[in-house]
Amino acid sequence: MNITFESWRVACEMVKCEKGRLRSYLQWLPFYVINKSEWATIESEEFFDRYISDGSFILCERMRFLGNGLIQKSGFAFRDSRLVSPVIYLYLLAFSIEYERVFSPRFKNDATFYSGDIARRRLHYRKSYRAYCQALKMCSSEYKWCVKTDLAHFYESISVDGLVASMIKLSGDGMALPEAQFFRSLLLYCGKRGFPIIQNHAGLSFLATEVYLNDVDESFSKRVAHMHRVSDFRMVRYVDDLYIFFNASDEDAFDVGCDIAGIYADVLRRKGLSLNPSKTRFILAYEAAKTAAEVSTVDFLGLDPDEDLPDESWRLSALFGGIATCIRERAYTEGSLDELIGSLFSFEGVSIDPKSAFRRYLFSKPDLFRSRCVIGAIGEALKLGGSVFAFMTEEIVIALLNTRNEGLIKLMLNNLFDASRSGGWTSVDSLVAVTYLRNRGVEHTDLLACLKSRAPEVHAFLDYFCMRGSKGIKVSNRETAVIDVLSGETESKVQYAAHLYHELAGNDFEASAYYRAFFDRFTSYVSGKRRKKGRPKMLYREEIIKKVYDAIPGSDAVLRRAEDYRQKNPLVHAGAEMLQRVTLREDLGESTEDLRRLIYSYVDEKIADSSS
Repeated sequence: MNITFESWRVACEMVKCEKGRLRSYLQWLPFYVINKSEWATIESEEFFDRYISDGSFILCERMRFLGNGLIQKSGFAFRDSRLVSPVIYLYLLAFSIEYERVFSPRFKNDATFYSGDIARRRLHYRKSYRAYCQALKMCSSEYKWCVKTDLAHFYESISVDGLVASMIKLSGDGMALPEAQFFRSLLLYCGKRGFPIIQNHAGLSFLATEVYLNDVDESFSKRVAHMHRVSDFRMVRYVDDLYIFFNASDEDAFDVGCDIAGIYADVLRRKGLSLNPSKTRFILAYEAAKTAAEVSTVDFLGLDPDEDLPDESWRLSALFGGIATCIRERAYTEGSLDELIGSLFSFEGVSIDPKSAFRRYLFSKPDLFRSRCVIGAIGEALKLGGSVFAFMTEEIVIALLNTRNEGLIKLMLNNLFDASRSGGWTSVDSLVAVTYLRNRGVEHTDLLACLKSRAPEVHAFLDYFCMRGSKGIKVSNRETAVIDVLSGETESKVQYAAHLYHELAGNDFEASAYYRAFFDRFTSYVSGKRRKKGRPKMLYREEIIKKVYDAIPGSDAVLRRAEDYRQKNPLVHAGAEMLQRVTLREDLGESTEDLRRLIYSYVDEKIADSSS
């Protein structure tokens, strides 16, 4: 199952279809600033053949960029998410598109939804979430009872090896081992040892939901079907949120609900997953329709509901006045903010929940924030310090930006600069800064300087990919030369991806072994071409490798030490002498860097020869 150019093209089109929405998320922002010429390059068959089809992008530092993300769960709690380069984002999406074509699920539930829709080529969660809400409402009218469930730490609990095994099993022999190994290493690299959480990635959401949980739903469904006290049941899933609707006698209903929850917990346990007890409960089915509104805050932008709301700026001034009061009384919490929003943005005859209604004001009624009373209330809260941004950070920043009041914006920026100078900078401050930059064209030099010192990975992402004129797919001459040598073959990229993952995870023996294998393979290909014999049949002969680098000073000592480490590496040799080395990590790291320098010294020489 190699990625085809068609899948790559579809992935690019799915992203481009989001248009203006691309600026609403940090991970998507690079796609918003890419101009037509750059899109034409990325979408081209030439780019695909050179960097994507055989995984060569993994050899390019910019294309394999990885950093910590900024997805806020609540208040000061952030998801363990990742920022990845646009190329990695597109590759994972294209791989998921390609896999969906061979995906042959053993259990099919037409009420399973996730963030996006690979089959319908939708990247954003909006339509799939609406379909999920509609399914809940329909089942609420057809069934009497329901068990509402939620999983504890779902994404963190996903086994990448288990996912890849499921992908192979459910592909109908459509997924080959080399591609599976490369994809596995790439996932582990992006997730820093676990399944990667990447903002708004429909492909990963598809794999986590439709693929990883397929055997869970199959086993659970079979067991519930054999419960004689259940006359009928239906499952409605949105990623890890599962509603189990059922019909049973009133007398048996509670006991049946407990049994259903127990069966589900047992099936999950076998998969290494567990229920979140605080969010699992037995309810009347009609209550499920209400919870659809409660969880419509699944994403920052909300559902953008169709119902219109009145133009009442007093609600906004009352909200920020209430926030200021809570801060003064040292009672500002996420709960107090929820109470304020709940009391001010509940409307009779409208099905929108209060948080979604507030977001509706943010994105559909920005002019209301420019009234004098709203500007005054926001200013009152902001003068009390940066704590105003502690909860619903992005929304509060956008509310401030909606005022277009330069005095308020300057005050917000000064709070950030004070936090940076005092050493009190937090992830919330990073999110405030990024939200400002995202909405102001990533052009504030002083704020970018703060990010560079306080959140260097976020700054690097903005610098590489999000500034006008940035060259996020830049490839060095050295990288080009290495790619030319290994063009069209997959195994070396599998080795290199595995090296990157193990290096990131701190698995020293594995990282060293995989890089040495990559080095030997590269060198053997070079040797084969030099001797005009095409691709080499034997990928390791020490005397040939020495001849390739004999013109480089010190190469003999580097190769001798690397060979000594290879023979003493307990992963590939019965000897375990290296386990006794006090400087083990430093020694292996230095050896890998020396081998890397040999490759670059070799290609530098070839580049110099070709230019002269």
